[in-house]
Amino acid sequence: MTHSNSRRPIILLAFANDDGRSLRQLDEEQRALRRILDPVRKEGKCEVLILPAATAKDVVETFLKYQHRIRVFHYGGHSDTDAIFFKNTDQTQRGTKAENLKQFLALQQDLELIFLNSCLSLPQARQYQTAGAKVVLATGEKIGDQTARKFAGLFYTALVGGADIREAFEQAEAGLKVSPGNDPARGFGLEKEEQKTSWQLFPEKPISPWRLPLLARQLTRIPTIDM
Repeated sequence: MTHSNSRRPIILLAFANDDGRSLRQLDEEQRALRRILDPVRKEGKCEVLILPAATAKDVVETFLKYQHRIRVFHYGGHSDTDAIFFKNTDQTQRGTKAENLKQFLALQQDLELIFLNSCLSLPQARQYQTAGAKVVLATGEKIGDQTARKFAGLFYTALVGGADIREAFEQAEAGLKVSPGNDPARGFGLEKEEQKTSWQLFPEKPISPWRLPLLARQLTRIPTIDM
């Protein structure tokens, strides 16, 4: 009995730090999510792809390579109201406008969740959903670097535990209130003070809640029949 990778769902994690205004928790978020998702990866329930210094080209090429298999696209890094910031080829950061990215992501019909773990991304979420994205998780507030890392960890821990997207969101939101962070925000020009910890899910109650498969898909050998 062997596992098949051909249709296994993929969680794509893309991170883009800024050398000039580094997010110290971003590397820890990457390590934490790898650690949290590793058990279900080993069980064959999903694959996990990580782009540690993602460029916009990296993201596009990964979606094109793994046609119809990427279910979750997670972005961690800096953003503002209308762009997220990927790495550039010269290691600087470059803003990718939501109005451009939404056209590409809207074509990914099997994409279940866009998770923007960055500041002020709520207006972008509305654009993605209007373009046809199934579910978007974002925030309209300034979020701390440590807080963002904690929220992502709680969300994926719940998802691994069997929760669907909405349930994982609600559990992460409630869990974060127990131990919020307080550190530099994931948005350009944002100060440490007056950070909030409010993420929003669009739509609030997804029509078809998605969760990781309970069992790994397997290929079974057809038994031979003695004639």
